Amino acid sequence: MDPQTESRVQQAQRSLRYGLRPTWRAADRGKPAAVDAGTSRDTAIDALRGAAIVLMILDHALGFAQMTNLRGSWMEFARLSVTRFALPTFMICTGVLLSIRPLALRRWIEVTAAAVIVNLGALLAGMGHVTPEVLAMWSLVMVFSPMIRRFPICVAVVALLQAFYWQVPIPTYQPGWLAAFVCIGVLGGQGRNRELAELGAFVPAWMEPMGHRPLAWYMGHLAILGSATWLGLQAGWW
Repeated sequence: MDPQTESRVQQAQRSLRYGLRPTWRAADRGKPAAVDAGTSRDTAIDALRGAAIVLMILDHALGFAQMTNLRGSWMEFARLSVTRFALPTFMICTGVLLSIRPLALRRWIEVTAAAVIVNLGALLAGMGHVTPEVLAMWSLVMVFSPMIRRFPICVAVVALLQAFYWQVPIPTYQPGWLAAFVCIGVLGGQGRNRELAELGAFVPAWMEPMGHRPLAWYMGHLAILGSATWLGLQAGWW
């Protein structure tokens, strides 16, 4: 077995020891035991990310509804309770995956490009109060991903101090909150904690495919909700 293949197999075995459940592509079935960890999928992580996407879509749908005459006091309560679990779930899943393998530069570039599009769109639409949004904060935090992987406890301490005491003047998430949740995920992965795998088993099966392409779902639902809200307001529908 060549060194590159051996390294990939070791990465896949490491993910199994963390309690994750990789499922290989159908095209790889019947092939020799050269497992490509970069193309494997973990059903528990995908399920949890799918659940987080559903909560995120609900949160943003309520947020856009609050900009119309459909708004109600219960919407703010829902956004400050149930849907608040979306961001921590995403970030913790990011941390678990980060504990298995480093963040690919290509992925960081994809998310950063998407963040530029989303934030510019929000600014042009007069919604500066929602910028910088979560993609922009994720891109910023992931610049320090090598440090997070190596020193998750130290980074978590600094991140929480930033979020509590050294806040930056932005109307959205403090970067320290995102970094702290990512660190929790890294620590869970390094500690071989099976909690996420067990939680993922309770997520409805239809949510799992949504976790395969979280960035596409994020961009798509914002485009649909934003366009529908703008058109409705222009037409006087709400």
